[in-house]
Amino acid sequence: MGAVCEYGDLERLAVTKTTSGIIVIPGANNFAAKQKDARPAAILNRAKSACIQCTFCTDLCPRKLIGHQLRPHMVMRQMAAMDFGAPLEENPILREALICCECGICETFACPMALSPRQVNIYIKKSLAGTRYQRDGERLEASRLRQYRKIAPSKIMARMGLLGLYNRKDEGFKELETGVVRIPLKQHIGVPASPVVSAGEKVECGQLIAAAGAKISANIHASITGLITKIDDAIEIVREEINQKEF
Repeated sequence: MGAVCEYGDLERLAVTKTTSGIIVIPGANNFAAKQKDARPAAILNRAKSACIQCTFCTDLCPRKLIGHQLRPHMVMRQMAAMDFGAPLEENPILREALICCECGICETFACPMALSPRQVNIYIKKSLAGTRYQRDGERLEASRLRQYRKIAPSKIMARMGLLGLYNRKDEGFKELETGVVRIPLKQHIGVPASPVVSAGEKVECGQLIAAAGAKISANIHASITGLITKIDDAIEIVREEINQKEF
């Protein structure tokens, strides 16, 4: 799960509420790095020509197995019938992609044709940004086959060429503090939050600095105590101790 970035990307990236961890991988000869370079148009063209509708991606999908109506093979079929770049009109099948958790089981383990249903779902989610998934009132029921279709994490890591990291144990961790933070106003698939503070204002750690909008969004809070120095697509805060030394 998650995004793949290169060393040169780090200056423009930030730890957000969706960041659960960072894995440093030497070199680029692994599954995750190769997927990063795949273009949406190429992914969809491969789906049109090679998807055999075997349903393995749906059969092993964790969301489907716990009862959600998510059928990656149906999403792939729907997209294969459309022209790339055409506006995606919301329909029941494409809307299923909104509940994809992007775990990658479909592309790393399930698909015998080495296709990427996950990447197709990500493309749809971005195209339908701001659309809230709503299901009917029926109770979710896990598949009776769920216990037989679980996949060991070590097998997934092996398919991705990362098995050497699976049992690795590192010691000597320590907490780091930064003097300046840039907190993006958009940290999810929804719309950006709206700032409720202004440049030059002092904020406390944990204080609300941007409020969720009417559509899919989330409140954003200050991660340090300090002075707001800039607001654009992110809110920049300089730690209080540094301000006192400089001014």
